[in-house]
Amino acid sequence: MADPDLRFHYLHVAGAQGDRDGTRLEVFLRTQTAALNMQIWGIWRGMFGVGSNERLVIYVRSDATKETLDGLSLDQAHCVVKEHLVMTPTVRPVSGAPCQREGLYVFRRFAVNAADVDEIAALSAQAWTTFETSDAYQAEPQGLFRSVTSSGSCMMLLVTWYDGLESWQISRRPPPEAMQNFRRRHALTHSTSAVACNLAGEMK
Repeated sequence: MADPDLRFHYLHVAGAQGDRDGTRLEVFLRTQTAALNMQIWGIWRGMFGVGSNERLVIYVRSDATKETLDGLSLDQAHCVVKEHLVMTPTVRPVSGAPCQREGLYVFRRFAVNAADVDEIAALSAQAWTTFETSDAYQAEPQGLFRSVTSSGSCMMLLVTWYDGLESWQISRRPPPEAMQNFRRRHALTHSTSAVACNLAGEMK
């Protein structure tokens, strides 16, 4: 089971003008762990859907009482946080251990009703029993998160690892048992969107 005290902070960050490939931004993001009292779960650069001077980063903190990023020194890096979501894990991950596998990471977002989160998590976990054991492709869901919200709507984020684009394409036709659950999950979502990334820099 996932640790309910873990807080995962998802940020979509853009680098300063002139940092065309985001290299300086990556270095900056790695230096912030001490100031934020967090660890890095992963930093990703986009394959498609994310600008070359942008990064997706997820920090993790084992403290459910802190929901802000007050220690992030944005002025120092001259960068912009385009989005910040505070999330809790559902069925995965069960710890804050960082992502380390090379390959393709797909970030899929779901807009859902907060009341449906538990059912969506259960459907996902059941689907994965056949989805990630298929011989036709290599895939492993890394995390399924829900945003911390008190309203009736909720954002969920699914991060799935694939060994490459070919596996991602083939996995669009998963085993029938998984497909049934994915269809039920889709019926509970208002909208979805996805971007594809690789782990950045030394996180590879």
